[in-house]
Amino acid sequence: MYFPDLYRKNVASLLLFFPCLALAQDTAPQTIYSLDSFSSQKPCAQSCFIFTGPGCLGDNVGSAIGCVTNANCQRQTGAPNNCYCRTDLQSAAESWITACVKTACTVGDSKVDISIAGSLYNYYCSSKGFPVNV
Repeated sequence: MYFPDLYRKNVASLLLFFPCLALAQDTAPQTIYSLDSFSSQKPCAQSCFIFTGPGCLGDNVGSAIGCVTNANCQRQTGAPNNCYCRTDLQSAAESWITACVKTACTVGDSKVDISIAGSLYNYYCSSKGFPVNV
């Protein structure tokens, strides 16, 4: 049996639904800290991405690249993905991460910590569907 009206309605619904998924992904707050590999970094490197306090989750990378303001930790979520992973801001994010990890991680080889942190940022953005500048 063939139901042309039902088929057209389902196809139309799907076409309208998928752009909404992409938009939600773009504007959702970044959650890099929820990746399993985030917790495998040293705490000194983790602190370059986020800071926490009572009732507070601050986004250091998002703040450094101008996507979010962490003044007094009034904003308790991360920067929107569409800003956090913008291709024109990725090199600024990488520079921030490199400088922060180099300063914060003083025990061991900071080059390893920098490499892991940079890879984590690139992985996060690519996993959210954003092109990554290498």
